[in-house]
Amino acid sequence: MTDGHRARAACRITWLLALAGFLLAAATAQADTKEDVLAFMDHYLDSFDNQNSRYTASLHHAPLYLLAPHGALTEFETPENIRRTMRRWRRTLNYNGYDHTEWVSVNVKPMSGDTALVSTVFNRIKGTGELLHQGAATYTLLRQDGEWKIFLMHVHEPERALGFGQSGTE
Repeated sequence: MTDGHRARAACRITWLLALAGFLLAAATAQADTKEDVLAFMDHYLDSFDNQNSRYTASLHHAPLYLLAPHGALTEFETPENIRRTMRRWRRTLNYNGYDHTEWVSVNVKPMSGDTALVSTVFNRIKGTGELLHQGAATYTLLRQDGEWKIFLMHVHEPERALGFGQSGTE
């Protein structure tokens, strides 16, 4: 092997090691992102169940976009708009005997270190333990200043939830 061949081989090995390091770092970042997002979603559900509409609203990006199953898009421009809407939702749920929500499935697809899709199916449970409603939503999350925020909520039927190659609650 000539010196030129050795130099090219060394260069290729250096590039392959650098690429392997980059891919490993990216996979680790996505795993960290997924775990962070799952923790955020559990935290979000707890704050909703605890009826703290001001705090729950702070977990949303302003503006927040809501896409309804029939395609209507609603924009909530300010944290106050989001808070009022959360309170309205909770009043309606409480009127119907709502006690808490349980995840049926939570599937996360990191799109980058600061964006993720989360597709969920959930059960709304009455104080008697009976099922009030099963629903589903897919969320687009953004991380700003180190904090996850819900940017878009797409409400849909449970059978439309995205699996991202996963199954069950993670």
